Amino acid sequence: RDDPSGSAPALECARLLIERGTELDAAEQVGDEGEGFRATALWRALGWQKHAALGRLLLEAGANPDYAVFSVAFEGNPELLDLLHAFHANWNVVHDGHTPVSYTHLT
Repeated sequence: RDDPSGSAPALECARLLIERGTELDAAEQVGDEGEGFRATALWRALGWQKHAALGRLLLEAGANPDYAVFSVAFEGNPELLDLLHAFHANWNVVHDGHTPVSYTHLT
């Protein structure tokens, strides 16, 4: 099948890792001039790469949607916002004294 985006190999790799039991919410703790945050695979897929298909795959496998709410809210991409909402993301989570919505108003 034609895949001009090149995402088919990434999705297949993610499927294999999920099938083999990878920890979906494993994270790198990243500093952010405050509390820092957990850079999970979902955060990287949605917040950094804007890769909805990979994000959906991770969410369907059980990734915690809350780890991506700040980056997705900041970007304001409706497709990604809807995706997180469909998987019951907590839009009231507080990080460094702010919710995702209040954080977007700081920048």
